[in-house]
Amino acid sequence: MNSESGRTVEQRFLDEIKLRSELKRKVSKIAVNHIGHDRQMSIEINKGFSTPLDVARHLGRNYITLSALARLDGKEFVDMNQPFALEFYYSR
Repeated sequence: MNSESGRTVEQRFLDEIKLRSELKRKVSKIAVNHIGHDRQMSIEINKGFSTPLDVARHLGRNYITLSALARLDGKEFVDMNQPFALEFYYSR
């Protein structure tokens, strides 16, 4: 038993697990549809965390090395490191 807190190691461990589970953020998912010249693909990613670069990693090495910007909905261009916020189409 720990003299500082009067709790056992097991009790402290269980308290820590409970605290971490309460702090865990709920991550919502969004669908990103890739429409390219060679194929179409739908990927489910974490909203607010995942970036176009993460999608490019799913598509293959060439997409990573050849992409500087991502085109959203065929109109808007964004940085490859900008996290996705909305559901949209990703195309090369």
